[in-house]
Amino acid sequence: MLFRESAALNLAQAIGMIKKRSKLSNPNIAAAQRRQQLDMRDGRALGAPHAYADLCERALDGDTEAAQTPLVDNPACGWFVWPKTAKVYAAAPTGDALAFDSIEEASRPAYNAVRSVLFADGKWAEIARLFSVESTRPSEEEIFGGTRAGLFSQVFSLFGPPLLERAWTAIEGLARENERVGAQRAAAEMIGGLLRGTKHWAQSGLDAMWTQLIPLLDTVFARLAPDTLRFWQAALQYAFARRDPRRYLPLIRLIVYGRPFDPQAEAPFAEAAKLDILRALFGAWDWRIASAVVASRPRFLDALAHPYKQVRDAAAIAMYTLSSAEFSVSYARVDEAVDDLARYGPLGRDFSQWAGSSRTQALISEMTQRVQAWKAEVVPLTVGPTNFSRGSKTLLS
Repeated sequence: MLFRESAALNLAQAIGMIKKRSKLSNPNIAAAQRRQQLDMRDGRALGAPHAYADLCERALDGDTEAAQTPLVDNPACGWFVWPKTAKVYAAAPTGDALAFDSIEEASRPAYNAVRSVLFADGKWAEIARLFSVESTRPSEEEIFGGTRAGLFSQVFSLFGPPLLERAWTAIEGLARENERVGAQRAAAEMIGGLLRGTKHWAQSGLDAMWTQLIPLLDTVFARLAPDTLRFWQAALQYAFARRDPRRYLPLIRLIVYGRPFDPQAEAPFAEAAKLDILRALFGAWDWRIASAVVASRPRFLDALAHPYKQVRDAAAIAMYTLSSAEFSVSYARVDEAVDDLARYGPLGRDFSQWAGSSRTQALISEMTQRVQAWKAEVVPLTVGPTNFSRGSKTLLS
């Protein structure tokens, strides 16, 4: 009865306890090796106090040093001020060692019992069938199950790549059933849990996963429908929460570069969905992903006067979210922040006039010039919408 919320929660908690006890009983377990307290004074550990905001952009460009810089999962760390020390994780180790390569002796019977079920022949086909059962509620009320995703996160974390080999055919089958709401929900829960559960995986397991997952997600995103978009948005939000974006570089590359917004396409929902998926990056990582997205030169401007309001609205929200996501104070040291508070009062320095990075300012300037050009093209007494009227309303929204 794994598909029931209570059973999923109980099993996830039991697996979490196995993991916790195994790490406590063996400090040298692989899953504990990557975690460390890093000296963050003056931002030296990350290259410079403000360099962290650009690490994802550099890593996407192929900068190995940026990709290997310690991972900071806490989204608040460094936004206002860098602490003296911070909990970080080393980049994924080479090889194929399992993260939980040692199980506490008292937990081994429970570990073996769960493993025997999950690795049994045909079990994942059964799990896929049970988890994809649609409720009696209308399809628009079907929701992404965080509890179920949490269960998948725990099992993939504990058993690693060997379990994905067993589960992949079932997961892929669900993901390709794009016309069945229950299948899409279940696939989103499984993949969201899988992504979150790879936190301690070695690099070879991650490479194998991305090789299979990226083409599948490319297909899934191309076939999104109004009834299923929300599942995949929720899956990404679940996977990305409190995770360094550099853990998901292949997926970010797919979303930002592999599926660019096309304002000329004759499929308004599909193009709006691309922007909605892109916004999942901002929602999770704001200042840590903004420079990478801006560097990709997204064609938001081409959506300003799009003939479909759905696309214009999605573009307006994306542009606003991106522009606000860029901002971070990132004082290098606590004493520097304290000095500023003493100098400028209890609210600190006034950042209300912050105008964005130079690239964002160029984007805004181009936006203004485009609207002015559309205004000059308007023929007096024109009946019906014009590029100027549509573009101006998009900016105001």
